[in-house]
Amino acid sequence: MKKLLIFLGAGASIEFGMPSVNEIDKLFEIWASDCYRLKNKEESKNLYTWLKETINKHRENNAKTKIKYELNFETLLFTMQIISSISNEENIDYSKSLKAFIKLNQFPEIITRYSEVKKADGIDFKDMQAYLTDKLLIYIRKKCLTLNKDKKEELNKAKQFFTDLKEDYDLGFVNLNYDNVLLSILPDLSTGFNPENGEFDKTEFYNNKWNFCYHLHGSIHFNMTSEGPLFII
Repeated sequence: MKKLLIFLGAGASIEFGMPSVNEIDKLFEIWASDCYRLKNKEESKNLYTWLKETINKHRENNAKTKIKYELNFETLLFTMQIISSISNEENIDYSKSLKAFIKLNQFPEIITRYSEVKKADGIDFKDMQAYLTDKLLIYIRKKCLTLNKDKKEELNKAKQFFTDLKEDYDLGFVNLNYDNVLLSILPDLSTGFNPENGEFDKTEFYNNKWNFCYHLHGSIHFNMTSEGPLFII
């Protein structure tokens, strides 16, 4: 039988109620205002929006091409991690050697979740990265839990589509999304993870079997129990 490899890129799950990249950015703006508001509101709403606006301004002033690069939430999370790694004096690691070549600009004053006014530092960026990631994890997991109820019609249509394809093709999926939409449509797909104990079997990648789904960017639902996520805040 012929083989058909399908790539599911960012946005493939939007019709099933999952957030787009832009929607996640808006959610981050809202969530960051809960714990990382700026003291001076004229600078920006919160530390997340300040970071985004500062990067965009730098790009506009230093662009060497006419290519426009969209700044997404993943880039911002990575930037928070880098800022944290080179600005924290409390932690000694090899990345501190970069400070011999890089001078960090001043960070704004923030109002912390404890109502403390302070100059933002690397610890705050590290904390914000973890906070926003956890909030997003919980948000998507909740949507995954209600997927079969909320998007039953859409799931059935997609299942029929792939069932028709399977009459002529062995299917394989490369999935760049974090959710469980595809596995709700085709639950028999192999992911490389043992459904009983959760262990990953790397030999799955070296056999010639099809009917697989590989989440290249990871997935947030593999450690969900039958009753739901392991934790909900």
